[in-house]
Amino acid sequence: MPRPFQLNGTVDRVDLILREGSSFASRMGQGFHIESSSQRSASLRTMLSAFRLNLEALSLLALFVGIFLIYNTAMFVVVSRRKDAGI
Repeated sequence: MPRPFQLNGTVDRVDLILREGSSFASRMGQGFHIESSSQRSASLRTMLSAFRLNLEALSLLALFVGIFLIYNTAMFVVVSRRKDAGI
């Protein structure tokens, strides 16, 4: 069964616990991305806040569409019964 990202047999991430991360980072060459756990949690926090903002925006849009539909339905009922209200 193929893996979703076509990474069969490759290593794409290694977690290390280091006392001094800067000396390790200076020994690594090009093509490596070294990130601390605090940086990872900060990036995750910003992604979650952006996701929350998108959910709030979409919920406000859904609320606006719902109000518009209710308003149009009520106006249709009023216009269709205008003759009955006049009598």
